[in-house]
Amino acid sequence: MNSLTFNGVDLGAHGLIVRAADIDGSKIATQLLQLKDRAYGSIADREPKIIDPNISVYGSSKGDLKGKLDFIKLTLNQELDKQLIFDKYPDRYFMAKKVDLDGKNRGPYIWEGHIRFECAIPLGYGVVEVATVHTIDADPKTVTETPGGTGSIRPVYLLTATAALGAVIVLLKNTTTDEQLRWTGTLANTNTLEIDTVTWLVKKNGVASMATMSGQFPTLLPAQANSLKVTGIASATLTVTYRNRFI
Repeated sequence: MNSLTFNGVDLGAHGLIVRAADIDGSKIATQLLQLKDRAYGSIADREPKIIDPNISVYGSSKGDLKGKLDFIKLTLNQELDKQLIFDKYPDRYFMAKKVDLDGKNRGPYIWEGHIRFECAIPLGYGVVEVATVHTIDADPKTVTETPGGTGSIRPVYLLTATAALGAVIVLLKNTTTDEQLRWTGTLANTNTLEIDTVTWLVKKNGVASMATMSGQFPTLLPAQANSLKVTGIASATLTVTYRNRFI
């Protein structure tokens, strides 16, 4: 039987069974400009994901069932989004908030109903974080990163100098998506340049360094090879860290 884990708590250990849950549904919203003979559509935005599993809760007595329901309600009552994992999909999690819990007793020791979760970010995330280290030993150097998943990925790139590079103009480009970021500065041996595409922040040695940055933050396309081109340095490592994302 399937269950779920919320905020690190396995609710299956407290009598909860998931009878059915659709976590693959995903809606998009498109703003339309309708004219007499033509129509124009903007780029579609994904709406929040709603996950509404049907559940049962089993107890060994009326008191046991009441105690389990109280514990489940307490666990689900969180003000902020928390990690939600279904046993059926153990490789991914969602950042979700419980917005409704409704049901009724179907017997002296059985409660049946549903939980309504809302995911403001309508994507699942890989439970395992991926971190790939590439050697940059030529200028320019192109390396390949092949993630999984089904949704666009926002990685963190970490360039670590392996020699004194001095004044540099660093270009990091995903030639697959044609997104390129440019940064100008100096890099000594072991200095780091972090490019965080989630927070849109560039850091040198852990300190924000945005004044000389321009361009786009390169994302990764899912389930295919992405060609990452590094220009401006020839002695470094490039670590690409991310979680696969799922629509």
